[in-house]
Amino acid sequence: MSAPDLFVSDLTAEEAAAGFAVCPVGHPDGPPATVPAAVHTWGDPSHRLVKTRGRDGIVFQLQAFGRPPAGARPLGWYAERFWPGRYGPGWVLDRLREHLGRPRYRALIDLCVPPADADPPAPAAPH
Repeated sequence: MSAPDLFVSDLTAEEAAAGFAVCPVGHPDGPPATVPAAVHTWGDPSHRLVKTRGRDGIVFQLQAFGRPPAGARPLGWYAERFWPGRYGPGWVLDRLREHLGRPRYRALIDLCVPPADADPPAPAAPH
């Protein structure tokens, strides 16, 4: 699989109903290019859920914006966790809520609020 094929912009009716929208995200090879992807956002600007392509098919990847603890890498979106897409977006969003709602949840990176020009976010999902 080539890097540009990592993100998936095909939006199913079920994903659209769950609040996903197609928007530009950073190109896997780095800035300044972007590629379209199906993205789910909510009231937390430091996290997003992105539809990607994995070895076994569609995967929904939780991404967090910030800097890894070592600090040598730049601010950006980093993969934090993923769930297989074969169970559908409803199941994935339930797992996402469970993951983020854990009392001891801590992001793998030092979270930051993305600047206004960083990967334009998808419209906020309805709840």
